[in-house]
Amino acid sequence: MKMSKIEGVDMMDKGKVIKVEKHYSTLITPTGEFVNIKNKGTMYIGQNVIFTEYDIHTNKSKGIAFKTVAAVLALVILLNAYTKISEDNLAFAVVSLDINPSIELKINDEFNVLEIKALNEDGKEIIDKAYIGMEVSYVVENLVENAKQKKYLTENGDVLIATAILNGQEISVDDISDSIYNKVFKEDNKINVYMINSTKEDYEEADKKDISLGKYKVIQTTNADINIEQVKNQSVKQLKDNNILNKKEIVNKRVELEKIKKDKKDKKDKKDKEDKEKDKEDKSKEHRDKIKDKYKEVGKIEPKEKNKQDNKLSEKLKADIKNNDKNQKKRSDIREVSNINNKLEKDDKEQDYEENKKLKDDIKEVVEEKKEITNNKAQKYYKNNKTEKDNKNSNNKKHQ
Repeated sequence: MKMSKIEGVDMMDKGKVIKVEKHYSTLITPTGEFVNIKNKGTMYIGQNVIFTEYDIHTNKSKGIAFKTVAAVLALVILLNAYTKISEDNLAFAVVSLDINPSIELKINDEFNVLEIKALNEDGKEIIDKAYIGMEVSYVVENLVENAKQKKYLTENGDVLIATAILNGQEISVDDISDSIYNKVFKEDNKINVYMINSTKEDYEEADKKDISLGKYKVIQTTNADINIEQVKNQSVKQLKDNNILNKKEIVNKRVELEKIKKDKKDKKDKKDKEDKEKDKEDKSKEHRDKIKDKYKEVGKIEPKEKNKQDNKLSEKLKADIKNNDKNQKKRSDIREVSNINNKLEKDDKEQDYEENKKLKDDIKEVVEEKKEITNNKAQKYYKNNKTEKDNKNSNNKKHQ
C-alpha cells in the first residue's frame, strides 16, 4: 500500500480499528484499504491509530469479505468519518522528556505520537520506533521504565517535562502535561517530576540550538550566564543540585499536589470552624426566640392593642437581653453569698458543738462532785449510827 510522507517522519499512515485479534488488529485506511498491524498496547474497535511500515503484520490482509448489506453500510459510515490524511498527521504539540537521556515527542490533537527523536546519545538507548502511533502518556511511561532499567533513573530521581502547542488552540499545554502526570507519575512517590509550559517560538529556538525544549526553557528562567553546551549534557538531577530548577515557572508536581492537599485541609478546617460558630449562633438565636415566646400572649388581640403589647414585649425583651449579663452576675453574687452563709452556719454549728461538749463535761464534773459528797455523808451517817448502836448494846449488857 502507498503510505503518506511527512517531513521528518518515517513513511506512515492512519487507520481506524475494525477488528481486534490476539496479536494484531485490522484497520481501514482513509483510502479504503485494509491492513493488519501489530497490537500496540490496548487496542479497541473504533480506535484511530497512526502506524508505519514497521508496524504492519507479516500476514497482511488482502481484503475482507463482507457477507451482509449491514456490514457494507457500516463500512461506508467508517469511510465518511475520516478527514484528509495530511490534516490528521499534522503535529499539534511537542513534548520533551529530560532525565538525561533527552527525548522529543511530537503528537497530534488526539495525543498520539507522530514522531519520536533522541536528542542525545543516552536518548537513543531508550527510544523505540514502535512507539509511533501510541498515546503519549503510554509512550512516556515506557520511556521512563526503559530509563529505570538502564539505570538512568533511580529512586527519588528527577524528570523534566516541557510542553508547547505548535498548531491550534483547542487544547492547552496544561491539558497535555496534566494528562501525562496523572497517567504516569501520580501514583509514583519515588520520582520528582518538574513540569514547565512553553511556546512554539521557544521550541523553534531550542531546535536551532539542538537542545531539548525543557532545558532551553530552564536556561530562559535563570538570570545567570549559562553555557548551553554544558546544560545540554547535564542530567536533571545535576540541574536541581545547581539550584537551576528552583524557579517559580518550573512546577514540582509533588510539591504542588502536597500544597493542594494542604489547601483542601485548611479549607475543610475553616469550614468546620464556621459551621461550629454558626451552630453556636443558631443556639443563641434559639434561646432568644424562647425568651420571645415566653412573653407572647395566647388568644386574639386587636391590632392596635396588639401593637402596644408587642412594643411592651419588645421593650421587655430588650431589657431582659440587656440585663442578661447583670442578672448572671447577680446570680453569681447570690451563689457566693449563699456559700459564705453556708460556711458561717457550718462554723457556728461546729462552735456550738464545742460549747455544748464543754458544758456537758462541766455538768458531769459537778455531778461527780455531788455524788462524792453524798457518798461521804452516807458513810459518815452509817458509821455514827453503828457507833450509837454498839454503845446501846454495851449499856444493855451492863444492866443485865
